[in-house]
Amino acid sequence: MNIFLWVLFFALNIYGQIAMKQATNGVSAAGLAYFWDLAKNFWAVTAVMAWTGSSFLWMVLLKKQPLMEAQSISALNYAFIALAAVAFLGESVSGYKLAGIALIALGIYLVVR
Repeated sequence: MNIFLWVLFFALNIYGQIAMKQATNGVSAAGLAYFWDLAKNFWAVTAVMAWTGSSFLWMVLLKKQPLMEAQSISALNYAFIALAAVAFLGESVSGYKLAGIALIALGIYLVVR
């Protein structure tokens, strides 16, 4: 398993989610104008670029690992994105959310073990 590829995969996914949230916070138009404003928004454009990059990395990772293992590891996205939302967007995290993150990590460990 190539750790560098996984780190880059997660970083691109996390950035994509945080950037898209920033983009949607910065656009107030409605209807078709909403989508046009998103198409011109720095955050939205870079989010799509990050997701495109992560999609290509995903194909490389799938070539190197069994699907069940790779898909299970990729589920760490849920935990990492939740933590990034706290760190970068100031969202709150409860004990239940932390427990859920821990259970995700435990489940992934059990599958890839």
